[in-house]
Amino acid sequence: SLEEFQEGLFHVQDLSAQLACSLLEARPGQAVCDCCAAPGGKSFTLAEDMENTGSLHAFDLYKGRVGLVQQGAERLRLSCIQAGRRDASKPYEGLGPMDRVLCDVPCSGYGVIRRKPEIRYKPLATVRELPRLQYAILENGAALVKPGGLLLYATCTLNPAENGAVASRFLQEHPEFEPAPFRLPGVTRLVEEPPHTITLLPVNGGSDGFYAARFRRKGDL
Repeated sequence: SLEEFQEGLFHVQDLSAQLACSLLEARPGQAVCDCCAAPGGKSFTLAEDMENTGSLHAFDLYKGRVGLVQQGAERLRLSCIQAGRRDASKPYEGLGPMDRVLCDVPCSGYGVIRRKPEIRYKPLATVRELPRLQYAILENGAALVKPGGLLLYATCTLNPAENGAVASRFLQEHPEFEPAPFRLPGVTRLVEEPPHTITLLPVNGGSDGFYAARFRRKGDL
């Protein structure tokens, strides 16, 4: 492996993941939560955007995967990251209001099938159950967002039932949130959709297939 990598001078991340982090607009000194963080790539980028200040809570359901986040944070010397084990589909107890919350939820993974061809054999019954889990994670993550704060829902699938359907339901059932439109200079939108969402296809610069929807809790920071 490269010596520079071992020294923590960089980490590797797909373009789509970088765009997801940019949409969250994490700033130095903020309180940020990455609800489904492992293996940690997005947490690392967010911590860098925060200039390693403030606090970034990086959670995962499995202890072993939490270890991956901790190892990466140590290698990159990102001391603002606090990795821990939590079930993101359950309410967060003892965690204060957040400026930014990322819900990069478990999904069918159809957007990364070029790298993980075994995904095509995933049982359809399992895929059909995912939106219920995804919505639970989004709702519990939303409860952490302070007034004026941003919430980002993201997947690496192109399945509308896991993407736009979940995002639309959230807005319908949570009037305390509003769409947070965005622009991505240099990125061509190939799918017609609301301005607070984006679907990236692999033809978008060779990125993974990806979906994101951004919301803002009403009120002032």
